[in-house]
Amino acid sequence: MLNAVLDPRLDAQAAGLVYSSDDAPGISRVRRGRGWSFKDPLGCTIADGAERQRCLSLGVPPAYEDVWICPDARGHLQATGRDVRGRKTYLYHDDWRRFRDEKKFSALGGFGRKLKEARQTNDGLRRGLQPSRARVLAAVFHLLDTHAVRVGNDTYAEANGSYGATTLRTRHLKEDETHHLVLQFKGKSGKLQKVELHDRRFENLLRTLSDLPGQRLFQYEDEEGALCPLTSSDVNAYLHGLFGDTVTAKTFRTWHGSVAAFAAACREGAKVDDVLEAASGRLGNTKAVARSSYVHPRIIEEVKDGTFAGLGRNPCNMRARSGLGREESAFLRWLER
Repeated sequence: MLNAVLDPRLDAQAAGLVYSSDDAPGISRVRRGRGWSFKDPLGCTIADGAERQRCLSLGVPPAYEDVWICPDARGHLQATGRDVRGRKTYLYHDDWRRFRDEKKFSALGGFGRKLKEARQTNDGLRRGLQPSRARVLAAVFHLLDTHAVRVGNDTYAEANGSYGATTLRTRHLKEDETHHLVLQFKGKSGKLQKVELHDRRFENLLRTLSDLPGQRLFQYEDEEGALCPLTSSDVNAYLHGLFGDTVTAKTFRTWHGSVAAFAAACREGAKVDDVLEAASGRLGNTKAVARSSYVHPRIIEEVKDGTFAGLGRNPCNMRARSGLGREESAFLRWLER
C-alpha cells in the first residue's frame, strides 16, 4: 500500500490545485469548420470567450480523439485524449508539473543516502543461478542501477515495439567477440539502445534466464515451478521495500542523469549544453528530454547564471562514500549543502 507521499489528491492540494479525473464529466471538443467548439458537461456550447481560450490554450493536438477537458481551471489534470494510435495522453496543470518536479528532485538526497544499503542487499540476492522471483528482481535492479535502463511497459512493447528492462526478449541478448553479453533493443521513441555488460555473474544469470521457455528474458519460477513474467509493478514494489514509497524505477534514471550532469558541470568552462550532453549520453535520450525530466534544475540554473561551484574541485578526485562512486558521492554532498 502506497503511503500519502504518493497520494495525488494530497499533492494536488499542496500545489494549490484540486484533484481532477477524466472519470468525471468534463468539457468535450467538437470540430466546427477549421476550428473547434466546446461543450460543457451538460452538453451546452460554451460561449464564454475566456473559457474557450483556456480550452484552446491547453494545446490538445487536432488529431486527438475522445478529448476530455477539466471544467475547473485549477484541476491538476487539465485534459486527456487519444492519439491516432489510440494511446492515451494526459495534460497536467503547469503548477502540478512544477510541484511534482520539485518533489521528485528534493527526494534525490534521501535516495542517495539509502543507495549503499540497497545495493548491498540487492547484491546478496543476485548470487546464484536459480531463477527465483527475488533473484530476477535483483537482476533487474542491477540493470536499472548500473545501466540506467528504463523499466519497460507492456503497453509500449505491444503498441510500439519499444522495450525496457522488464519487457526485454531473449532475442535482445547477444554475445560480442570477447564473449561478453550485450543487450540490443529499440527503446522509447524508437531509439536503438545498446547495453554492454561486463559483469560475469550477472551475465551467467542472464544466460540461465535466456534458456528458459518463452520469449521474455526476465521470468521467474513461482512456488509451483510455473514461469511468470516480471512486471514493472513487481519492480516498483521491490524498490518501495528497499527505499520507501517515493522511489520508483524512474528514480534511477533521474539519479544517474543528474550525477552525469553534475560531473560535467564541475569541469572548467562547462556550459549548459555540455551538462545536457553528458546526461543525455548517460541515459540514451535527447538533451531536451534530459533537461525536462532527469537533470536536477538547480544544476542547470547555476551553470547558466555562472554561480555553479560544485564542491570546489573535480569530483573524480574526491573520496567516495562507501557504496557510492566518486561522482555520486560528490553529487550527494552537493545536494546536502
